[in-house]
Amino acid sequence: MANRERQLVLGIFGGEPKQVMRELVLALLPALVASCYVFGWGVVLNLAIAVASAVLAEALMLRLRCIPWCVVADGSAALTAILLALALPPHVPWWLIVVASVCAIVIGKQLYGGLGNNLFNPAMVGYAIVIIAYPLYLTAWPDIQSLATRFDWSRAVDYAIRSGGENYVSGLTGATPLDAWRHDPTWQPHVSQDVLHWNLINAGFLIGGGWLLWRGIIQWYIPAAMLATLAVAAALFSGSLSFATSVYLHLGCGATMVGAFFIATDPVTAPRCVQMKLLFGIGVGALIFVIRQTGTYADGLAFAILLMNMFVPLMDRYER
Repeated sequence: MANRERQLVLGIFGGEPKQVMRELVLALLPALVASCYVFGWGVVLNLAIAVASAVLAEALMLRLRCIPWCVVADGSAALTAILLALALPPHVPWWLIVVASVCAIVIGKQLYGGLGNNLFNPAMVGYAIVIIAYPLYLTAWPDIQSLATRFDWSRAVDYAIRSGGENYVSGLTGATPLDAWRHDPTWQPHVSQDVLHWNLINAGFLIGGGWLLWRGIIQWYIPAAMLATLAVAAALFSGSLSFATSVYLHLGCGATMVGAFFIATDPVTAPRCVQMKLLFGIGVGALIFVIRQTGTYADGLAFAILLMNMFVPLMDRYER
């Protein structure tokens, strides 16, 4: 890494990025364990394919840019892959994970100049590309009630490598709580046992986020502003749901907690000053709610993050 790029990265992360990435990966462990408990070996398979694809793509791009391969060891590519693997439904075809991982690293990161220069969050770039290109796979999460063999490794490999496609979509998938609510105005959380499973995963991200706050890796401004905005919007515009039920649904299901603590707080793609961090968090929370209520996709985290990333240079310039 050139000296100028290294100084930029050290300034953004407040220290060695390798240490920060290690802390972030440790903070993701509770959610990773919860996801494996709920969905089984499909999560592990997603993780293995995503990390291998992202690291290889990063190494190839660094080679093409005549930058030492040792830069891969900073851990940023692996962290991007882990976030992406947790965002993708388990048991999706292996090639879709590869496409998402390569797009995240090549388009979302390296074409901007590498770590510290990217405008958009790489994991959300890869996710947005595949959800637009392959919505059938990305909106079809496994039906937790029918996953009696979720800890069968051979079955997980079969779905990822050979089955996928129609067999996956028709035989293994079910509606997530956000999907069920969008398509049934009378839906209530108590009729869906899936809600508790999604709450468990979000609790894992919340525990990891608390660890990052305690360690000083992230600051509270963006998560607090985002979650408060989403909660207030859910309470004010709850529709057929009660205030408490609407808030519970929006905060406890979907990608709310991973977005608040691990994605929106990305130091490269988030604003620098406190006032702009609060504004950024408010914008992300408001956009997530609007997309969930009126958009095509059940969970609007990726698009909310990418839209707000576009305004970060303007926010930093205004602050200066």
